[in-house]
Amino acid sequence: MLKQVSEQFNSMIDTNSKITFIFVIIGLASWLGTRMIIDNQQIQLIVLFTVGIIIPTLINEWREWIGSGSSPVAFASIFCKISKKS
Repeated sequence: MLKQVSEQFNSMIDTNSKITFIFVIIGLASWLGTRMIIDNQQIQLIVLFTVGIIIPTLINEWREWIGSGSSPVAFASIFCKISKKS
């Protein structure tokens, strides 16, 4: 019974959402840890946004690029072009 409920739950939530959820939890834990160690709010927010938002977004985009059959070099070149424009 528990196995069936677990399989239904897993089929309802896509992998991208699972990855994002896990990194949001890790991001919150990292933020709380950073608050205990460092008193600088800017660094705390950088840790929170990097771990909770940026990293899972990059992982999900990477997975989509790999799944679409595109080369990883093309994926990396997009970020290089964006950073050069800034």
